[in-house]
Amino acid sequence: QKGLDYGLIRAENPCSKPVTIQNKGKYEIGYNVMSRTAKARDLFEFEPKEGKIAPGASTTFTAKFNPTASLKQEMKLHTNSYIAIEILETLTEKTEHTIPVRVDVDAVFSKYVLRPANGLNFGPHVYDTDSEPKTFEILNKGEFDFDFDIVPYRTGSDDEEESAKNAAKGGDLAVGNFNVSPTTGNVKPGESASVTVTFKAEGERTFCEILGMNIQGRDPSDSPGGIPYEIKGESCIPGIETQDVQSIFEEHLVVASVDHFAPLEFESANQTPTFNYSIADREFNFGPVVASLDAVDGDMDDMHVAVANLKITNPTKVPCSVAYSLKARQTGDASSESPITLSPSEAYIPAHEHRYVTLTFNPKSIGTFLSTFEAVVDKGIDGVTRCFTCDVRGEGTLPHIVVEGTKLSSGGAPSLSR
Repeated sequence: QKGLDYGLIRAENPCSKPVTIQNKGKYEIGYNVMSRTAKARDLFEFEPKEGKIAPGASTTFTAKFNPTASLKQEMKLHTNSYIAIEILETLTEKTEHTIPVRVDVDAVFSKYVLRPANGLNFGPHVYDTDSEPKTFEILNKGEFDFDFDIVPYRTGSDDEEESAKNAAKGGDLAVGNFNVSPTTGNVKPGESASVTVTFKAEGERTFCEILGMNIQGRDPSDSPGGIPYEIKGESCIPGIETQDVQSIFEEHLVVASVDHFAPLEFESANQTPTFNYSIADREFNFGPVVASLDAVDGDMDDMHVAVANLKITNPTKVPCSVAYSLKARQTGDASSESPITLSPSEAYIPAHEHRYVTLTFNPKSIGTFLSTFEAVVDKGIDGVTRCFTCDVRGEGTLPHIVVEGTKLSSGGAPSLSR
């Protein structure tokens, strides 16, 4: 009398309900269970479909919904009459009554959400390092719990096939340069499971892999070969700009070459020589600076000190640590220390940023001083971006004057007129 109420069920599974027919009459009757439409014939199966019932007796048949587990879409039926039972006169096989059977069913697939939906991107990492773990979530938005498993989306190599077997057993999944864990699990309605991924950076290249996720009971049209989920990361070699000398010596004059015997160029503002970098000689030149012969430490003025900033740029996608050094090659007075110094001795430069290193020339004696400057990147292995080096030259000198327009005395000696 209440009909068939399957309730809320999984769309991917068959579901059976018993139906009892009782003969309350004095004579034997026959019955025949039928589906009224072509759609109903695909959705329901009855066992037994027909039979006879003695007076006062009853019989039960099974009504199976989605018998072949081939439902392609969610199905919701409410108080419809897809099924009917015919009551027959057994002698004449004439249909005496047709009883409609009300059917209620709500067949649903598993529903899920992946967060983040567009995959995991580890971004750039220094080569030969392991990333911090990243996670993505599998959230159950449906009515039933579901199992999940994660495998490589495409398997071809023996290593990938072995990794997929380990993943199927619940072990970690190694795919390319990524490690995934856990690879199996069960998620209850309204809850989520977290999957952890780590990335191993190697060399200088971008790594990209696709995971294949199977969610039990999802819509069969939803990625039947597995739900693709992209994970990627980039391995980078740290380095600094070493070729663009216009950038490195942006505060100074950059020339093709230098003639050390040519007249000096002076800045109009303070009448000090212009610092320059010679491309041909790979040499930075402070020019002549007045030596502080009688000065003590801390007692010097701008006349005796030349300061120059060099711009060290990190053009890569990863931060780098740079060590600066100066090695004296010529100190004028062999017993004295080089008056060419630098600060700081090291720097941490974030990606696509720059820092300045300051060179100071403070001669305390007369002579030519020459040092080699080096900026070396920690873990740098690229021959072009690992190191920048150049010579640094300065000349300690004394003030002097030039007398022009002198007159000679009758004896041929120069004389000054008032």
